Amino acid sequence: MSRIPVREALRVLEGEAQVSYEPHRGYFVAGLRLRDLTELYLMRELLEGEALRHSVARLEGEDFALMSAALGDLETTHRAGDIVGHVAANRRFHFAFLAHLDMPRLIRQIQVLYDQCDRYGSLYYTERRNRTRVKREHRELMRAAKRHDADAVVALLGEHRRHVVEALRAALPDGDGDGDATAGGNGAPGRRARARRSGRA
Repeated sequence: MSRIPVREALRVLEGEAQVSYEPHRGYFVAGLRLRDLTELYLMRELLEGEALRHSVARLEGEDFALMSAALGDLETTHRAGDIVGHVAANRRFHFAFLAHLDMPRLIRQIQVLYDQCDRYGSLYYTERRNRTRVKREHRELMRAAKRHDADAVVALLGEHRRHVVEALRAALPDGDGDGDATAGGNGAPGRRARARRSGRA
């Protein structure tokens, strides 16, 4: 692979705060920090909340079928302890709520935010009790969506995000430094994965 596309990809990731660049050292996977999660969730609250208010009232039977299928996948991955599969099914579930949003730029920005939140979700879902809680929250979200109650969906999502922040508060550092948690971290200093600026990942 050419080094130029790799460098461009790294710059895109840097713009999304998924990697950081240090002069004369290269690119590093960005650590997980509580203040970054709260910022991401604030952005999601603003963008996703508005998107849901445009989409939920137009949801149909096919959309609810997609939600049900995603819930089935969430149950399967929950029992198996499959964190990666659980995160993917979680995304399918949430984006089914936005199926009728005819705003491609807004959808893209929400997707970027989910990309950045996925690492935090992977950490959150390592705890079985958190996966159990999410299962209950998802059922409540789907019931609200079937009532076409966008305000209830937005409120329930806000509660879910607050639960995630509280659950991860003890595990995540709050500021800068080498103690930043990694995607599989537990709050202890993590080893950062390096991607040299030369383009070798």
